[in-house]
Amino acid sequence: MKKLLAVAVLAAFSTMSYAADKVLNADIVVVGQGAAGTAAAFAAAEKGAKVIGLEKKAIAGGTGNFSEGIFAVGSKMQRDYYIPLTKDEAFKKIMAYGHWRSNARLVRAFVDKSADTVDWMQKHGVKFEKLTTNYPGGLYTWHIYEGRGAGWIKLFQEKGQKEYGMEVLFNTPAEKLLMKDGKVAGVIAKDKDGNTVTVNAKAVIIATGGFADNPEMMKKYTRFPDTDGLAQSGKNGVGIQMAWSAGGGKEGLEVQQSYRPGPRAVGTTNHVSATAKQPHLWLTPQGERFTDETIMGDWPAAGNALERIGGQMWVVYDNKN
Repeated sequence: MKKLLAVAVLAAFSTMSYAADKVLNADIVVVGQGAAGTAAAFAAAEKGAKVIGLEKKAIAGGTGNFSEGIFAVGSKMQRDYYIPLTKDEAFKKIMAYGHWRSNARLVRAFVDKSADTVDWMQKHGVKFEKLTTNYPGGLYTWHIYEGRGAGWIKLFQEKGQKEYGMEVLFNTPAEKLLMKDGKVAGVIAKDKDGNTVTVNAKAVIIATGGFADNPEMMKKYTRFPDTDGLAQSGKNGVGIQMAWSAGGGKEGLEVQQSYRPGPRAVGTTNHVSATAKQPHLWLTPQGERFTDETIMGDWPAAGNALERIGGQMWVVYDNKN
């Protein structure tokens, strides 16, 4: 009797464990629901695809919630403002800014689609506060959202789920790609309770960001592993590694926008560190001026000048500044 009871309990436990795992089907699964992932999922759902988004955090948006605006050249807003910048000019400026180390085909596609992206966002109810530049003498290509990034991300998440059937699983980080016959066939993830979630899909979009929050990858692939990467929080490179597992390329790993060489900062930028991002007097630890401080508007130039002297400097200013 005891043996039969034990078998019955084991069978019930096995059934419960199996039932807790999920198997879902979709046309497209989007890994990550930040700015890029939200836009990708929304666009696919708008076209009629059955979309499932996976997000490791409890809310959508990630660091995209704090973004102020989006680049575009040739948008309706620019035409209304009579901004004469052409796509060819923008492409050449971007390539020159990165010393032609960027993938020219990708940059060209990015530039060519930028205006359509802004117009598409406006069509779906995103409002833009103004068109401006982010540094003195800069080009007017920065389209500032009303409500900043959090506003349009919330709008697209709600509209995508209510009107287009987009489904998003929060607290569900992707762990690996599902492969069948040598091709990507979906994603395997874990929910907050530790249960396996398998999403079978015809295509997978990985939109998980970079790897600035992964010290090992920073050390292996970048020149300045101890710097703070742009919007680094949570960007651990897992999505990139997933893509590599399916044969994805490794181009451009050494190119990253970073701040503050030296020990990785804890927390967010404060008022003191913000002074280093102004054209005040910059001195080496030995008290010598080492650059023309007006290059602060050109971040790569400022970073290179600082790196040349060892990554540490003093910023001198007074009450008048």
